[in-house]
Amino acid sequence: MKRDSFIADRELIQSLEERSKPIPCSEGRILFKQGDAPAGVYILQSGAAVLMMESASGKAVMFLAVEAQEVVPIQAGARSG
Repeated sequence: MKRDSFIADRELIQSLEERSKPIPCSEGRILFKQGDAPAGVYILQSGAAVLMMESASGKAVMFLAVEAQEVVPIQAGARSG
């Protein structure tokens, strides 16, 4: 199943990178949790990440794999029922 996503324009990515602060990440590091207030934009320069949403009971209800420089729009404060 193909999800709606696109590879961002290289110029846009470069502009964002110029204004960004690199954060080295090791495997398993949690960058933010569901419900956290937005704290910026993440640009994955290499590797992959997994986004997970949980139900109110704490059960994982959605997984989304994201690869380097892929743009995935996610509504701030997205919650599942």
